Amino acid sequence: MSTLDEARAAKGKVKKQLKDTFNGSSSPMVGISKDKEGYFVSVGLERQPTPAECTKLPQECDGVRVKYKVTGPIVAL
Repeated sequence: MSTLDEARAAKGKVKKQLKDTFNGSSSPMVGISKDKEGYFVSVGLERQPTPAECTKLPQECDGVRVKYKVTGPIVAL
């Protein structure tokens, strides 16, 4: 079970790893969420990654789980 402080530290590392990899010119939306198993890093992807890209997505960072969700493009209204 990850703590909030552990998730915060992992969030920055995950964001750096994924920058410009899966969302074109924009950075992925990276946040922190909590479920019954503790805190985790939540990543919103602009599109569904290819099977080859999926193998490069970290599932864990420093013992903190990383979960992905395809959110589509984020635009200001």
